[in-house]
Amino acid sequence: MASVADTLDVTIDSLNAAGDGVARAGGLRLIVPFTIPGERVRVRVGARRQNTATARLIEVLTPSEHRIAPRCPHFGVDAKPGVGACGGCAWQHIAYPEQLRLKTALVERLVRTAVPAAPGVRAMQPSTPVDDPWGYRHKVHFVFGVASGVSRTRATSMAMGHYVRGTRRVIPVRECPVHDPRGNTLAFAFGEACARAGVAGADARGRGVLRAIAIRVGCNTDEMMATLVVTSDADRRLRTATRQAIEGAPEAP
Repeated sequence: MASVADTLDVTIDSLNAAGDGVARAGGLRLIVPFTIPGERVRVRVGARRQNTATARLIEVLTPSEHRIAPRCPHFGVDAKPGVGACGGCAWQHIAYPEQLRLKTALVERLVRTAVPAAPGVRAMQPSTPVDDPWGYRHKVHFVFGVASGVSRTRATSMAMGHYVRGTRRVIPVRECPVHDPRGNTLAFAFGEACARAGVAGADARGRGVLRAIAIRVGCNTDEMMATLVVTSDADRRLRTATRQAIEGAPEAP
């Protein structure tokens, strides 16, 4: 049986509910993010619990015909070496039509497991144009933290982005193509205003001010609603930065 130190070549059989590839090596079930069913891949076995282990993708030996180049520079196994993968997305390496087919198959499998006699699952409907599957998330959400290796006493200590996959560390994000661009525009304007004002991101101990920002973008209107999650609203710099962001945010593309 494979040990936690092994490097293995395996074939991806299916995707789990999180969108990660599933393969088998002897009696060991391997969870391999950023893979596609049918691919032959080289992986390094990681943390193991009973008969299931996570595995890090090293190389795609035989790529799927549905594999595409991700649009986001933060997506992937380790888009920036030493930082880790952004935890915001799991499917960008798969062509959108194949995503729809795989999601239909996943729902079918889950339903059949719970209700064997259930009627057939209908094909997954696209939530965005098939030839332009971006900007569909009308809830724009970013978290704040402390930039790695930077002193908290500096204004540049704030990092705005998403959590690194499987952790509570914040990976700074400079773009997010799955978000509605109007929400991105307001969120980044707010982040920049806070950085200029010296408002600090909150760390795991609760030091700092900013925890998260969530923006709801209207589907049929130009309205947006922003919600800030903070440790305290007493910091005057936060109020100043918020006002500047709202008044000075450029129009979305």
